[in-house]
Amino acid sequence: MSVIVTWQGETFDVPFNEAIQRAHREGDRSPNGWAKRATLGDLVNKCSQGSKVPKDYIRLSCGGAVMKDLNATLSSYGIKNGAKILMRDDNRSQSVSAPSPPPAKRTRTDNVNERASSRPYDHRQTPTPTPPPAATRTSTASASPQPSRPNPVPPPPAAAEPVDESEDGIIAGIDAHLAHVREVALPIVQQYVEQATAYIKNATSESVPTKQLRDLHAKAGEVLLQRMIKLDGVTCAPGFDRARTKRKEAVRFIQSQLDVIDDLKKKVRDAAASKGSL
Repeated sequence: MSVIVTWQGETFDVPFNEAIQRAHREGDRSPNGWAKRATLGDLVNKCSQGSKVPKDYIRLSCGGAVMKDLNATLSSYGIKNGAKILMRDDNRSQSVSAPSPPPAKRTRTDNVNERASSRPYDHRQTPTPTPPPAATRTSTASASPQPSRPNPVPPPPAAAEPVDESEDGIIAGIDAHLAHVREVALPIVQQYVEQATAYIKNATSESVPTKQLRDLHAKAGEVLLQRMIKLDGVTCAPGFDRARTKRKEAVRFIQSQLDVIDDLKKKVRDAAASKGSL
């Protein structure tokens, strides 16, 4: 018995063997008895061990609902065998410092000058006079001073539009996320479905999933997950039932598209393995 965790476009199977054994010892052999013994804290610990992300920065959600109570059982969140969990890393404390510039390459002239400066001074050596620079001819037009031009004043920044926090405003924001999914993500999903289906149909003993096929899956998953995370951050105030329902529908729709590409990815892998290419 396990759950499927999605993080940074990749999916991971997280088993709960300890909870299963505990349920059996207590005489509970129901299909999801393990979920009554495993807690959200247990799942966070497993995600931290697998991803190396500190536990304090891990945020998990299921079906669009953010799970926060680490002591609550997984069954209390409606999690069953095969449930799909979205993991987000909120580690914003790690700042990436700019890399230091590489040391300047030493030229032959630098080496000669360094050797010369390290030698003791010899009063018998006469320094070679430096010839004066050659005179250059300048035209009268170029010699005349040019009138200075005043620097253009940059236009003032545009005022930010106020955020509509009403229920209709939240619904409009959710619709905008769905429009982005339909316009950007779905064409990539459809392209992946077509190419993956063709690969599965024509797989041979020497065929290997192409890089383009793998890249399409990663790209589609990334766009879908980005919208899922944005929807995860949408807060519906108490009483905003229409907005809350709209948000759940949007999350389910995006999750269905993730299921499509993930299921096809598994079939592609199985087709390659059955033909002996993997």
